[in-house]
Amino acid sequence: MLSLDLMKVLLTFLLLGILLSILRRKGITCRTYVTKKPDIVFEIKDKKYAIEVETGKVNNTKQLKEKRELCNKEYGKDWFFVVANKNLTFDYKKYGYCFDKRNVKKKILSICV
Repeated sequence: MLSLDLMKVLLTFLLLGILLSILRRKGITCRTYVTKKPDIVFEIKDKKYAIEVETGKVNNTKQLKEKRELCNKEYGKDWFFVVANKNLTFDYKKYGYCFDKRNVKKKILSICV
């Protein structure tokens, strides 16, 4: 049986792959990071956007506030969270724009227009 941590890592990897696939099919070059930077950064018409993928509950509010401050400073309002579980959307909306896996494709496609 897989541990909870391993399941979160696999879910994050899967969700990142899906998001990257959507963006790349639109011809958009993406950068991915495993640091304090957002998980995905892409550019459309000389404007940078960022996506932060989250798969679990908000456990470390200090770290999440730091992410929010970093993203607000670097990307303004052009960044958002994507959560794997729709029930977590409300928790993450306290820290920034948030979409779940069901409606993020629509958001990405609206940016690409």
